[in-house]
Amino acid sequence: MKKGFTLIELLVVVLIIGILSAVALPQYTKAVNKARAAETWTLGKAFFDAQDIYLLETGKLTDQLEDLSIDIPNEIKNWTVTTGGGQGDVGSVWIGFNGKGSMSEIKMQYNVFFGPPPRKTVECLSEDCKQMMPCQNPDVGTGGNHYTCRDF
Repeated sequence: MKKGFTLIELLVVVLIIGILSAVALPQYTKAVNKARAAETWTLGKAFFDAQDIYLLETGKLTDQLEDLSIDIPNEIKNWTVTTGGGQGDVGSVWIGFNGKGSMSEIKMQYNVFFGPPPRKTVECLSEDCKQMMPCQNPDVGTGGNHYTCRDF
């Protein structure tokens, strides 16, 4: 009698491995993207803290990263970084992170609104990053895929 596996047994094993892969791969991708989003939480928090320091020193906000006491490069591995908003003692400033590669649909924006005290929010502009937000239950904005965490 020969020892070995039949073709049916091998096909069943391959099928089981395929099913397990189909279930595990989306969860793995979600975990990887969540880890990549943590990079924006760290940089966004640094942006908020640097804006607080700048506001205490000058009495106004700035959208120029060079004015702040942080070092955020314009190009980082998973994100393209942009800034904007009003300068001075009115309005708001923001720093945005646009995903690159497999995260190209993910856009996160950290806002500081001038007022006593400055209000801080982070906005997520796609359904894909809702589970990546730094708060448990982000507010849903108008226009669909727009989620906001306030003063996290």
